[in-house]
Amino acid sequence: MFNLKRHLDLLIAAAFTLLTCLMVPCTYTQLLDSINLIVLGLLYCLMVTIQGMRLVGILQLLLRPFLSERTSLRALARFFIGSCFLLSMLLTNDVSLIMLVPLAILMLKESSCSTAIPLVLALMTIAANLGSMLTPIGNPQNLYLYTHYELTLLPFMQAIAPAAVLSALLLWGCTYYFSREPLSLYLPKAELKSPYRGVLVSALFLACVLCVLRLLAVEELLAVTFVVLGLVDYRLLLKADFKLLLLFVVLFIGVGNLSRLPELGDLMAEMFSEHEFYLTLLSCQFISNVPAAVLLSNYTGNWQELLWGVSVGGLGTLVASMASLITFRAYVGQGGRKALRYILLFTLLNAAFLVPLCLLHELCV
Repeated sequence: MFNLKRHLDLLIAAAFTLLTCLMVPCTYTQLLDSINLIVLGLLYCLMVTIQGMRLVGILQLLLRPFLSERTSLRALARFFIGSCFLLSMLLTNDVSLIMLVPLAILMLKESSCSTAIPLVLALMTIAANLGSMLTPIGNPQNLYLYTHYELTLLPFMQAIAPAAVLSALLLWGCTYYFSREPLSLYLPKAELKSPYRGVLVSALFLACVLCVLRLLAVEELLAVTFVVLGLVDYRLLLKADFKLLLLFVVLFIGVGNLSRLPELGDLMAEMFSEHEFYLTLLSCQFISNVPAAVLLSNYTGNWQELLWGVSVGGLGTLVASMASLITFRAYVGQGGRKALRYILLFTLLNAAFLVPLCLLHELCV
C-alpha cells in the first residue's frame, strides 16, 4: 500500500512539476533536456556500489578494530559520532546512518545505557549531515552542485572546509558530556564474506571516485558497474534508492520549466543578491536540502554561498535533511516511545550547531 507520509516529498515535488508544466508550455525534447543524466548515473552507481560493500562485509570489517569489549559510554559515543562524521564523506550521510544507527542502539542497550540513546542518535545524525558536506559524494545535493557548476575537487573542499573543521570540534566537545565509567559489551564478529567479491566492489568504488574526479566517463562507469555487480550479485543492481532518483528526475523537469520563465529568473536573481546563504538555509527547513539545491542553483552563480546554505541548512528541522528521518524512524521502531521529546532534543541540538556555523559563514564567505 502506498504510504503517503513516507513519500510526501516526492508527491510535493510531483505537484510542483505538474504546476510548472501547466504554467510553461514545453515540448517532450525540452523535458528530456532538463534531466541531468550525469548526476543520475553517478548517483545510481554510488548507491549500488556501497550496497555491495555492505553485502560482502567490507564496511563492518573496517569498523571493528576501533571497538573494544572494555570501553566507556564516552568512547562508544565518540566511536559512533566520529564514524558517522567520517564515513558520510565517502559513503553518504544516508548510508552511514543506515549502517551505524541500529548498531548504536543495540550496543547502548546491551551495555545498559538506554537513557543515552536519544542524545547519541541525535549527535550521530548531526555528524552525518555535517561530515557529508566536505566531499562531492557525501550527499546527493553536493553531487548535484559539483556537476551543475562543473567544479573540481580541491576548490569544492576548500570552500566548505572551515565549516567541516568547526563541526568536528563542536561534535568532539559534545562527547565530554558522556560518562567515562567502564562498560562491558559483546561485540559481533566481523569478517569478509568473500575476498574475491571484496576486491571487485572495492575496485568499483574506486571507479566511482575516478568518475567524480572526471577521470572516467559516467557511461564507462555504468558499464563497469553492471559487469562487476553482475559478477558479485546481480540483485545489487536493484538496491538503489529509486525514490531519490525519481525525486531528482521530477525536480529537474520542474526547475527546467521554471528556467524558461524570464520574469521569475529576474525576480529570483534580485532576491538572491547578497542573501543566497540565508535564503537557501531557510528553504531547506521546509523543502529539505536536496530540492533546495536543485531549485535554487538555477538562479545564482555563487556556488560557494549555495553550498554553505544547503550544508548548514541540513541542520534545523527534522525535514531539513531527509537523512535525519532515517534515525528518527529507527529510534521509534526500536521502541522509542518519547518521539516528541526526541524531536525537541534533536531540534535544540541542531539550533546549537546552527548558530556558530552561521557566524563562521559571516567570517569566511
